[in-house]
Amino acid sequence: MSLLQAYLDAHGGALSSAAAAEHLGLGSTDLRRLLATGTLTRVCRGGYVDSARLAQAGPEDAHLLRLRGVLATSPATFAASHQSAAVLLGLPLLASDLELVHVTRRSGTGHGRRRDAFAVHRCPGERAHFRQVGGVWSVGPVAAVLGAILACSQIGAQGLADAALRARVVTRAQLEKGLRDLPRATGTPRARQVVRRADPSAESIGESGLRTILLLLGYRVRPQFVITDDGEFVARVDLYLPDLGVVVEFDGAVKYDGVDGRRALVREKVREDRIRRLGYGVVRITWAQLYRPEVIRELVEAGARMSSRGCRA
Repeated sequence: MSLLQAYLDAHGGALSSAAAAEHLGLGSTDLRRLLATGTLTRVCRGGYVDSARLAQAGPEDAHLLRLRGVLATSPATFAASHQSAAVLLGLPLLASDLELVHVTRRSGTGHGRRRDAFAVHRCPGERAHFRQVGGVWSVGPVAAVLGAILACSQIGAQGLADAALRARVVTRAQLEKGLRDLPRATGTPRARQVVRRADPSAESIGESGLRTILLLLGYRVRPQFVITDDGEFVARVDLYLPDLGVVVEFDGAVKYDGVDGRRALVREKVREDRIRRLGYGVVRITWAQLYRPEVIRELVEAGARMSSRGCRA
């Protein structure tokens, strides 16, 4: 194993140009060569990461790797914030909300600014409760979750809030207090709505996003609704629209390959057929449809026409 690889392995796959010179004797010419050969990937000015590790990483791990590269350039100055801090807490985010690394200054001074690879936010001061997570400095859970809610897309923000409550990373009361302490800022009204609507029973970002869209479309929604038949448990469904008698399920990246997959598909069909026989309309929404509210409305209304359970006049 090379000295470079040993250093990368010991520092989470990240390297700064200053560390390269001090610990490995590598100058700017050496770093350019390592970039050209694909050994390193530049994530910001003076910050590099292990290219092989980056190529094999999923969205969250890739984001954490880029975060380490950014923090390596100024380890005494910055701390993870917003989505970057939320990922450190193990909370799920959409890949589209992970494109930019987010940091804040631990000193409490300076202004926010946007750079090519990362954003530097104004420090929230003592409310940040800086701490180390996995060897990385970060704001505390409340500041992390609220910052991410403010910066994420609507669907991503609701999924994050639901997951944070489900994992007991924060409580609703803590988020509400944190919102009251925040200065007036763009996105604060939406953040209040996201926190108010947060539901820890949601089991995925997709389900959270679907609930959000259905509420925006004006439907009354019951999450994690239990269906019974003469007192016998039949199914727990993602979402139920009681005014229409329609069950709405989020169809995520479920695989039905192989023998086990085919058996799972058969079980799902039997379950869905039984739900339909009980008079419910059933609608399944995919990731692609999640971003097309007009399609969701059409499918829901079609499901309502097949239902005998609705109470809408």
